[in-house]
Amino acid sequence: MAKSYNQKTLTAAGTSGAIPIDLATFRNGVGLLVTFDANVGGNCEVQVCGDDPAIGLTHWNQHEVLNGLTSSMNGNLAYPVSAVRLVAASLSGSQGGSGITLAVVQVSG
Repeated sequence: MAKSYNQKTLTAAGTSGAIPIDLATFRNGVGLLVTFDANVGGNCEVQVCGDDPAIGLTHWNQHEVLNGLTSSMNGNLAYPVSAVRLVAASLSGSQGGSGITLAVVQVSG
C-alpha cells in the first residue's frame, strides 16, 4: 500500500504554496489535517482548486468545512480537486518555526 504525505506550515499570516492532489489515488480518500501548534493563535481556512496544474492554479474556493478555523481540525475531500492550500488571515504566537500546518494524506492500493 503506497502512501503520500505532504504538508505546508505558515509561521505568519499569508497563503501557503499549493499541495497537489494525486487524482489517481483519490478514490481511496484524502485526509486534510489543520494543526495549530501550542501557543499559536489565529484564523485560517483551507482552499481548494480545480484548475489544471499544467496551466496554472488561479481559481480557489473555500473548503466547505475547514474554514473560519481558530483551532486544530480534521476533514477530507468529498469531491476531486487538483490542489489545496492553507490561508491564514491572522497568526500570532509563532516562535521557532511553530505555526499552523496543513497536512494532506493519501493512500493507494
